[in-house]
Amino acid sequence: MLMGSYPVGEGPPKEALEGETSAAMQDLTLAYMKDPYNGPPSLGWPRYIPSEANGGTMLRFGADGKTMKQAAGRDVEGVCYGHGTYNPFP
Repeated sequence: MLMGSYPVGEGPPKEALEGETSAAMQDLTLAYMKDPYNGPPSLGWPRYIPSEANGGTMLRFGADGKTMKQAAGRDVEGVCYGHGTYNPFP
């Protein structure tokens, strides 16, 4: 996904969401390489500050039919610290 190779090889037909998600991940990576501090937030990737309420904000890619969406850090990794049960698709 990150290198744009998702359509290479055999397998089931690719959905449009895969291409859109791959392009978004590439754009965010390039934004980070150009300006690690301001680049990703300028494209909608919030800074991850785990001390914020709900464990900060993360991005989930290609979930629920969306290229990217925000997810609470606690929902993603809270189970690692004994909070709740694991949900692979918060």
